[in-house]
Amino acid sequence: MAALQDQGMGALKQIGDFTIVAKISESAITNVFKGLQKEPEQWVLIKALKAEHNLDEQLVRRLQDEAAMVSRVNHPNVVPLYAYGRHAHVSYLALEFVDGLDLQQFLAKQNLPPEIAWFILGETARGLKAAHDKKILHLDIKPSNIMISYDGLVKLTDFGMADFKERVESETGVAAKGTLQYFSPEQILGEPVAKRADIFSLGATFYEMLTGVPAFSGRDANETFQAILNDVPIPYLRKNADVPERLIQICEKMLAKNPSERIDDCDVLLTMLEDFQATHKFSVNADILAGFLHEPGRYKSQLSADTAALEKAPEKVKVRSFSRYVYTFLFVVLVVIGYLGLNSSQPDLPVSSTDPVSEFLTGETGDNQKFEGADAPIAADSVFEASVENSDITKSKVIQEGVTIAGEQGEIPAIPLAVEPGYLNLICVPWAHVFIDGDSVGTTPLQEPLKLLPGSHELLLANPGFPSQTVTVETKPGQTAAFDFSFWTTVGKLKLTVSPWAKVLIDHVYIDTVPPQKNPFIVWPGKHTLTLRHPVLGEWETDFEAEAGEILELQFNLRSLLLH
Repeated sequence: MAALQDQGMGALKQIGDFTIVAKISESAITNVFKGLQKEPEQWVLIKALKAEHNLDEQLVRRLQDEAAMVSRVNHPNVVPLYAYGRHAHVSYLALEFVDGLDLQQFLAKQNLPPEIAWFILGETARGLKAAHDKKILHLDIKPSNIMISYDGLVKLTDFGMADFKERVESETGVAAKGTLQYFSPEQILGEPVAKRADIFSLGATFYEMLTGVPAFSGRDANETFQAILNDVPIPYLRKNADVPERLIQICEKMLAKNPSERIDDCDVLLTMLEDFQATHKFSVNADILAGFLHEPGRYKSQLSADTAALEKAPEKVKVRSFSRYVYTFLFVVLVVIGYLGLNSSQPDLPVSSTDPVSEFLTGETGDNQKFEGADAPIAADSVFEASVENSDITKSKVIQEGVTIAGEQGEIPAIPLAVEPGYLNLICVPWAHVFIDGDSVGTTPLQEPLKLLPGSHELLLANPGFPSQTVTVETKPGQTAAFDFSFWTTVGKLKLTVSPWAKVLIDHVYIDTVPPQKNPFIVWPGKHTLTLRHPVLGEWETDFEAEAGEILELQFNLRSLLLH
């Protein structure tokens, strides 16, 4: 068979004990496949490092870390790990394949009644609680990481961004990870994060379930950050007469800007949801969610125990489930026949044994390699990582050379040799959240240079107090590129001298009282309105224009301006 490549299922037919059926998605780092396991016969989702990354020890370790974390969380509302291993030097992990939609796809199809959103929130919170109980923060709660099966089961997935609570809470400048719209304020500000950060992200997801629109958004990273730090979306939610006030209050409590005012943990959240259910008599379950998923048009939002829709939903699901099982059985038969026919004309790839989860927990991998147990902290690094589902494919040109590796079962066909990476040494004043090709890689100051594939990359620097900056950087194999940037060059500064004194408003937003003025006011380039307000003398308003890098000095005597 030809050398292992990442061009699709035509090149890679087998990973461990799993037959590759289809390629689902890919990121800069991984391929995601749908696979078939023979014993027990079941569908699996396989997340595998791309060939050019399988010799990168740091990326291999991160995949091991993700597998270790998922294996620790055993709960019906979390997508379980089936296996972790290496096949022909491809590192992979196999998870349950959830036959259904993720919540992002679900929301794109139709709006959710409040009781359906309530049920999905509760089920997700149970899965998140299981992770928190193991001292694991997810740090990437968002609709695309919540799976809903056609049988109405809700499961939390993708712990690739997760981290251990002990290490995260001990850091004062934790790297911001996840998706911008669902960041918590403490992630944006680079403050230590705890369980409340996941609660905030889950609250933003709940808001989107209730309204159909994101809780926070902007034209760029900076506007999105400002929205999370300053906007209060709850008044818009209250315009929806179908949402009970108590649900709005729960959402509001989840989205509190100050972590100390936010819901503490999932136990408290679940208690609030159960208390709400007791008073509103919501009786949604997996069968009803499945019925809504199949035929939302026939679903009636006012649910009660004696509603006809309640009685018919389970029966309808059973009929559809039976037909789906028949189609699935026929599909499996066709796949197996096709696979046997393929193998009769092509030699088999050497197959390394894949350990079951029970053996994985002992630290053995398919190549008899060892790694630290699940209780060990995960080492942080600044390797460029990408989200499996949402990241664009890196467009860097990669030179591939064949190399034959001797294994325990003989020579393994040539695989692409890992290209020597390039590095980016980044310095930013005062600080910035850093995104490479759309993916969050940390907050400056970074501990070490970023490790990137050679080629062009889009670098985005975001700080809520300044205009975000996007530039293109080039990296070459084995070389370190340097990028030194100061946000102070992107804004103007305003020094005021006011007699006798006044409250200062810029663009109708209160800034400070002058005098004294300890530091110049930061103003973005462009035209602004300056208002000086004195309780006795009155109010003076004027316009001024600031330029990037300029220090503008203005003087005002309110007695002369307002009394003559």
